Amino acid sequence: MSHSRSLIALFVLGGASLACAEPRPAEGQTQALPRPWDPQLGGRLRVAPDRRIRDPLGREVLLRGVNVGKKSGDLLPPHSAADVASLVKATGINFVRLYVSWRGIEPQPNVYDPAYLDGIATQVKRWNARRVYVLIDMHQDLWGGTFAGHGAPEWATLGGKSTVKAVDGPWQLRYADPAVWRSFEALWSNQRVPATGKGLQDHLAGAWVALVKRLQGRPGIVGYDLLNEPFFGAEVERELKGIGIGALRPAAKIGLRATAKATFRGLVSQLDPHPTLLPDPLRLGRAVGAAKRGFLQGLDEAARDPKLFQESLAALGPANTRFAARLSRFYSRVGGAVQAADPEGLLFVEPMALSGIGVPSRMPRPSLRNLVYAPHLYDAFVDSGQAWDGKPERITAALWAHRAEAKRLGAALVLGEWGNAHRHEGLEGFLGATAKLVNRAGVSAAYWDHEPGEERGESFLKAVGPYPRRVAGTLRTFMTRPGRFATIYAPSSAPLAGPTVLVVPKHSFPHGVRVSTPTRIRASWRYDATRDLLLVRCPPGSKGVMIVIVEPGEPGAPTSGVTTREVR
Repeated sequence: MSHSRSLIALFVLGGASLACAEPRPAEGQTQALPRPWDPQLGGRLRVAPDRRIRDPLGREVLLRGVNVGKKSGDLLPPHSAADVASLVKATGINFVRLYVSWRGIEPQPNVYDPAYLDGIATQVKRWNARRVYVLIDMHQDLWGGTFAGHGAPEWATLGGKSTVKAVDGPWQLRYADPAVWRSFEALWSNQRVPATGKGLQDHLAGAWVALVKRLQGRPGIVGYDLLNEPFFGAEVERELKGIGIGALRPAAKIGLRATAKATFRGLVSQLDPHPTLLPDPLRLGRAVGAAKRGFLQGLDEAARDPKLFQESLAALGPANTRFAARLSRFYSRVGGAVQAADPEGLLFVEPMALSGIGVPSRMPRPSLRNLVYAPHLYDAFVDSGQAWDGKPERITAALWAHRAEAKRLGAALVLGEWGNAHRHEGLEGFLGATAKLVNRAGVSAAYWDHEPGEERGESFLKAVGPYPRRVAGTLRTFMTRPGRFATIYAPSSAPLAGPTVLVVPKHSFPHGVRVSTPTRIRASWRYDATRDLLLVRCPPGSKGVMIVIVEPGEPGAPTSGVTTREVR
């Protein structure tokens, strides 16, 4: 906390800065980085004992990027090699969560589609060629089968046919469809597939192993997200019958009181100026409609109260805790098969889907190495298509709960999804506030999601700004604002740790950078304008806290080549 206050003070007061003013190399000449300054952006990653993701040199790696994929057609991301190059050049991301489909891998029981596996391998190579780590995500929404165009194949859908024709409201309400949650239940209970006599978990594990073997443990694969947004099975029927209503009761009570006047005014407004005893049926229908809208508005306003909102989420906590024990066993079983096929890959595990908006989770630790806790971070209202109310309290509480859960599990923390799939007015403000929160927490994260060419839009750029890519030490926090980017970290004492690597994209620093390091540590730095990287080195054995502040260079400052300046 004290470091955050110091950083805020530095942002306000500023500090002595040194501009990158050395002339660029003559045309046709190159200025190679000496080996001590090589950013060394490759190598497989591991989860260190301090729960940080680290590279072969021991540097902390912050994974920052986007989700990519497609939920229809060939079920492969639409990104060409040129699309990948454009995105990486514009933003400097080092991470994609590439979502794939079980139905694409195993369209028939025990039959793995070589064309689909080859397509995934091609995508991985495209991103790896641009030094971007790939997380393979086994994606689903609404289970799959006949409910969605991706996810589980029809033959693995053992929960019956849907009886829900349409849903008036957010698509997530379809999770209440009995056929959906019974399909999940078949997975959690490892129900046998009639055609093979093999358990459903065993089929999914087999699909994973087929994919991992096809990818051959490429060093650019960071790991495997075992199942996107797992959802309740029998808990919906067995444990949630009274909880759902109970969770809404506090807000509903307030909502009724808050809308009493609006309801009364709605009724009165529909009466004739010279009313008879009762309004006619048409006016009465309008009155009922006005009353309904007033109640829902009041309910929404009440639910936005931080205390009531947290009470509603907490009501689902006990059921989620019981479900999490089954989920952990699933991860141990399926993740164990994946880890046997690729012992060095990181295993990403997600809590129940609603934990992404703050429902408490208490998952027992799965029996896996290199464990990463990978929850999502969404605002319950914005994710349902509503306008953001400008209050970050809900996502703040969810993020801090995620951090506590990762610590309890002894796992690294990566936000597998954050952002918003709805393009509506006010989105930029929401994305900016969420990005600021995630940055201050100093956690790895993947924005949902990216389509080719989207990097040219202002809304998207709110989500992908400067960030510390590799830290020779331990990251404390970093902050961005227009015209300034600051990183705070504790330097490593290892003499071969390599430089700290900061990404300073052109969209934030079009004319190069000015750098200041207002600490007692005598550090040197280099700006590589050809790759939008700032490299910082601290002497071995440095103690204390390192602060690096980056500001825009002046017009006419070098925008290509490599410049060097030592800070004393």
